[in-house]
Amino acid sequence: MGYALTRIDMHIHSDFSDGLNTPREIVEFALTRRFDSICIADHVSRDTGWLDDFLMEIKALRNEFEGRIEILAGLEVEVLDMRGNLDVDPTRVSSADLVLASFHWIPGKSGRMSWRAIRMDRAIALENWFTAMRAVLRNKQVKMIAHPGFILKSYKIEIPTYVKEEVAVLAGRSGVVFEHNHKYRVPDDEFLSLLQTEGARILPGSDAHSLVELDELWRSWPDV
Repeated sequence: MGYALTRIDMHIHSDFSDGLNTPREIVEFALTRRFDSICIADHVSRDTGWLDDFLMEIKALRNEFEGRIEILAGLEVEVLDMRGNLDVDPTRVSSADLVLASFHWIPGKSGRMSWRAIRMDRAIALENWFTAMRAVLRNKQVKMIAHPGFILKSYKIEIPTYVKEEVAVLAGRSGVVFEHNHKYRVPDDEFLSLLQTEGARILPGSDAHSLVELDELWRSWPDV
């Protein structure tokens, strides 16, 4: 899959959350690898105390490196429930360039589904994810879906074609970007094709947590 710019990465973690490198180190490394645009996207929640410092640092780097590389401030936020609510204070995200909604668990009727519950009924797990995804695509805060389908892949739950088709239609209508995730190789080829057919916007993200990983993921990516 080709992209509009030579090198774009919309999902890189810094040491503000669980990455190993500072935002400055990421930017300087990205310049050596001739990236056109990067988004430093760190994990946040409602009680994150460093959000303002993070946004200020990204803004300062953007100003310093203006004209050499585009630098975006991203927030990777957990999907909390099947209503598409996010684990973030909605009044604090307006200064971010990109809010990435991510599923790191499968929502249940109350809280998250346990591994035991998922093993007992994978169909319910799929339906809960599908319900939550539809709701997330209606959430106006969300600008991008991070590693779409990875949580199901990790539980070895296949996404049926009809589910991919409906999600693709909703993605095309909503304008929400879908990440083509380098680390987990999601969405799969069928899902990507359906998203493209429906006019959904797709952008690459490495989901890298270190400069070494960032370099390795891009070297192994077949389409760049």
